[in-house]
Amino acid sequence: MCREAGFELNIAQRALQISTAISLVSAGIGVTIVPESASSSPQKGVIFRPLVETTVTEIQVAYRKADASPVLQNFLGSTHEVVTETQKLANTSTKFQPIRK
Repeated sequence: MCREAGFELNIAQRALQISTAISLVSAGIGVTIVPESASSSPQKGVIFRPLVETTVTEIQVAYRKADASPVLQNFLGSTHEVVTETQKLANTSTKFQPIRK
């Protein structure tokens, strides 16, 4: 994303937790890219701005091949709905294939 915008990052500090990354921004130690949901936890001096660029993220679901449990079916169905809706908003296509009974 940064290269496409014409610059390279100089990473001085990494954070595994979103809240830690936002705290580093609040302390004046750089910037971070976080999910939109992180903006619901504001910190002093930190502003959140949506990115104009859309980034494609590939996700995979791992499960046992022979598992046809109702819990798994419900999870896969819900995941498919979320992915499909997100991709409609981003104007991309889906390759997600849920298990069929």
